[in-house]
Amino acid sequence: MIDRILKYLFFHQVIKDSFFLTNAKNDGIAFGINFSESFLIIFYFIIALIILALIIWFIKLWTGGKHLAASLTLLVILGAGSNIIDRIKFGFVIDYINLHIWPVFNLADMMIVGGILIIIYIDVVKNSFSCGYRP
Repeated sequence: MIDRILKYLFFHQVIKDSFFLTNAKNDGIAFGINFSESFLIIFYFIIALIILALIIWFIKLWTGGKHLAASLTLLVILGAGSNIIDRIKFGFVIDYINLHIWPVFNLADMMIVGGILIIIYIDVVKNSFSCGYRP
């Protein structure tokens, strides 16, 4: 929800550009990388399938009592959902955090990357909860 509000404020220029905040339109994929239109159609279809799998996984984790894993999965789902709303509504994703050493990104991107990294850390490094796969 916070990401949606920030995107609205930047898109409508209620908040002006500053050193760390920039209104950027990302018509590529992650970090502004651009590909052909046919590749993007396939890419977005795969992303939709991944999000569907994450939703199913979230429900399985939550009902299995693994609330931390479920919450982190939900973080990824909500971040992806916010960016998908932009992509459908505008044809691009609104990015606004500019560190000048990395492509411009948004809170939803942080939710996606952060959720995935914490899941990997807890499951692989700490081995605190199982995602269901063990070699």
